[in-house]
Amino acid sequence: MGNEKGFILPFTLLFLSVILTVAVASKDLYVSKYRYLTNMQNVYERKISLYQTVLYEMEAGGGVDGLRKGSFGTMSVDYLEDSGDLKQMEVRLNQPGEVFLPVVVVYNKDTKKIVDWK
Repeated sequence: MGNEKGFILPFTLLFLSVILTVAVASKDLYVSKYRYLTNMQNVYERKISLYQTVLYEMEAGGGVDGLRKGSFGTMSVDYLEDSGDLKQMEVRLNQPGEVFLPVVVVYNKDTKKIVDWK
């Protein structure tokens, strides 16, 4: 079959448009997944920094309000109430330009186990 009836040019243009559409769609999918993973990495880094602060305060026995510098920001720890063997502390993550809700942790002083995490 030759090119007498003009078959090759339209077929080539159609094939090229399909390939370009697939390439653009896969690039958008890659960029979307990359942004999602970058955002999730930031969320998990914040959580790990928060968990490390709570663990450090529980192990130290604390009771003293103060600031701790972590790898992801500055953590302020405030002890709210002490009822028997339960201690309650509030941990805030401070970063310039970012606002995060405080986390209230209730733990047992003796066993050093977390009872409640809000």
